[in-house]
Amino acid sequence: MKYVIGLTGGIACGKSAVSDIFARNGIKIIDTDIISRLVMQEGQKCNEEVKQTFPDCVENGVINRRLLREIVFSNKQELAKLNAITLKYIKAETEAELRSQDGLAVLVVPLMFESGFDKMCDYIIDVACSEDVRINRLIKRDNITKELALSMINSQMNDDERRKKSDIVIENNGNIADLEKKVVNIINLLKERKI
Repeated sequence: MKYVIGLTGGIACGKSAVSDIFARNGIKIIDTDIISRLVMQEGQKCNEEVKQTFPDCVENGVINRRLLREIVFSNKQELAKLNAITLKYIKAETEAELRSQDGLAVLVVPLMFESGFDKMCDYIIDVACSEDVRINRLIKRDNITKELALSMINSQMNDDERRKKSDIVIENNGNIADLEKKVVNIINLLKERKI
């Protein structure tokens, strides 16, 4: 019997770290960020639509992702255009993967509620951490300014709203060992069908 755990959280909250722990414990991961990269590869229909919609982000026939990110995270209408294009392709691929899945699976979706992926899930986990931690992670990970990091954070659903819509929240302000203990505890509860 298929049981889909939705895994969400704000940007730089640690969704990847949590999904890695699930994967190390033998649970199938379907990650929409990975699917997004696949549908955005050169030659894919999604990639071509993005090029047509954002021609200023195309250099030598290739999308300049850094420039695209700066444009969409500084203008909500541009972000909405990008999401309208990419989400239809990401959803189609995700639905196909879920159809072939049996048993317990984790569906990792950064914009779970904003994009309607929550309707595909039986249970939803939110990974959360403080804004300061998120800003520092983004600056370090993506080599961006504090202003762009804040813009990226603010482009998503606020943390309180995401918490209210989720079944459980994992706080990720500590170290990886603390996070692992929390996730393994949840995995054990899931396997025992106690949540």
